[in-house]
Amino acid sequence: MGPADGLVRDTDGRWFLGFSKFLGITSPLCAELWAIYIGLRVMCDNDFEYVMFNQTVLRLLSCFWILIGVVVVYLLYEPLIFIERNVG
Repeated sequence: MGPADGLVRDTDGRWFLGFSKFLGITSPLCAELWAIYIGLRVMCDNDFEYVMFNQTVLRLLSCFWILIGVVVVYLLYEPLIFIERNVG
C-alpha cells in the first residue's frame, strides 16, 4: 500500500502546500507517476506559471517516455513482424 504525496514550493524554495492521496496496493512507479500528476494539477489549479522538477522526477519521466515509445513501436510494427514471419 502506498500514497502519492509531494510538496510544492514557491520561487524562493519555501513550502507552498503539500498533498497526499492514498492509492491502496500499487507499485512504486505508479505512486510516483500519480504524485507527478497530482502535483501538476495542484500547480495548474493555483495558476503557477513555471514548473521546475527535481532530478528524480526528470529521470522517472524520461524512463516513462522511453517505455511509452517502446510500446508504441511494438504496437505499430508487431503486425508487420508477424506477417513477415509467416511469409517465409
